[in-house]
Amino acid sequence: MDIHCPQCNEPWDTFHLLEDEISNGYDDLTDDDFESFKLSRGMLEPKTQTALESRGWKFAGKNILSFVACSCCKDNLDWMEENLSTHEFQELKTIFASRTTEREIFCELLEHDLDGLLSTIAN
Repeated sequence: MDIHCPQCNEPWDTFHLLEDEISNGYDDLTDDDFESFKLSRGMLEPKTQTALESRGWKFAGKNILSFVACSCCKDNLDWMEENLSTHEFQELKTIFASRTTEREIFCELLEHDLDGLLSTIAN
């Protein structure tokens, strides 16, 4: 099941986020960090969250599924700004801001209910 970034609409596979994303070249994370992350069903320890944030991720909560910006946002938003009219780009930014606020609220309410959070933000 995919969930989309509220900032740039990039689709992210939930399995990838929960199992693989933190093993993609994060040199400052150890095998123990990877194992702890997988066992916690995506809960972010400070060290893991800092590593992800260094690549552009931003989170509304302490679970990787609570992201409000992803590592693709900069490139995607740069492309949109260059290829869309100013009016279209501003409309999209307004929509993305609304989605981000919505995601933040859901994450606050459902952060400890991973299945509930996932089913809510995936729709």
